[in-house]
Amino acid sequence: MFQKTDVGLAVVFALFVVLTVSGNVLVLVVIKVTSSMRSPTHLLMGNLAVSYIVTGILVLPFSALIQFGGEWKFGHALCRIWVFLDKLCCGATVLSLCVISVDRYIGVSRPLSHDRIMSRSRTQWAIALIWFISLAMSLGILVGFEGKPVKMNFCSVTVDAWYIIFRAIVNILIPSVVLLVLYWKVYRRAVSTLMQDRDKLDCESLRIHRWETSTMSVGLISSADPNQSFESGLDPALQSANETRKNSVASAVKMRSHDFLHRRRRPSNVLRETRR
Repeated sequence: MFQKTDVGLAVVFALFVVLTVSGNVLVLVVIKVTSSMRSPTHLLMGNLAVSYIVTGILVLPFSALIQFGGEWKFGHALCRIWVFLDKLCCGATVLSLCVISVDRYIGVSRPLSHDRIMSRSRTQWAIALIWFISLAMSLGILVGFEGKPVKMNFCSVTVDAWYIIFRAIVNILIPSVVLLVLYWKVYRRAVSTLMQDRDKLDCESLRIHRWETSTMSVGLISSADPNQSFESGLDPALQSANETRKNSVASAVKMRSHDFLHRRRRPSNVLRETRR
């Protein structure tokens, strides 16, 4: 008989399974129907969603039956299949998270080369490699070990110690180190980029402040003595060079104006000669 606490936990667990499956199915639907979400990054996210869906459909319900029923009533063969699927999906999930972290690190550290490095074909090969490694790591449970249940109505598969150590290194230790190192690098890169943007903003604000200050200073000088030009405080040699430049500019403008007026008058003179 189930107690009230067990019934409540069973309802929560069932709700968790439904949300896991339905939420990840929606992720796949969105990736499928949205053309802008078919990038290599979204392919990796879709692969992660697939592993969660398989876990929610084929693994979690049996876990709930063991948790709340206390007995395994489906035979030893199905027990081995269930353990195999559990290890397969767990391995695929962990490796998918590792590849996603690699993709994010490349996107932050080499944004211009990201599409070339993480191309669609390479991403597909990475997904295939994820499932191949997970399958190779879990296949021993299905065909390689002949352990029997410790007791009746209890699901357990006996494996060798070396297999447990090897699987812990490949599926737990190495992925954990990769995730920690890469996301730490992503964090440091993001902080560095944020500080650079802040420095650029401060420099731009300082430049604008200096320009406003110089403009106000010129305005104060001009308003203090309207008859005195700004050039009066310059060196005489600089004043002479400035006057020479102004005269040359005025002469050039005058010559261009004369040429323009002369060209405008020529058609009228030709028209008069034609009428005569």
